Amino acid sequence: YTSVCVASKHNTSQTCVFCFKKLLHPNRKTIDKNDRVNLKNVNGDFVCVNLVCTSLKADQNTHTRDTQSAVAI
Repeated sequence: YTSVCVASKHNTSQTCVFCFKKLLHPNRKTIDKNDRVNLKNVNGDFVCVNLVCTSLKADQNTHTRDTQSAVAI
């Protein structure tokens, strides 16, 4: 058996399917030609930062938006 959660479509692609907390876009460090470090969002991926989430404990907390949507369905 498994748990089922009934939810509206609103923000389902931005919600972790394991702990139901809001997901964030991970940051990537880039260095420009003047040797300045910039942080940029990786818009195609989502990361769960909830410390008690099972995906974080399994070191599988970064998901692409397509994978996240497929698991949510």
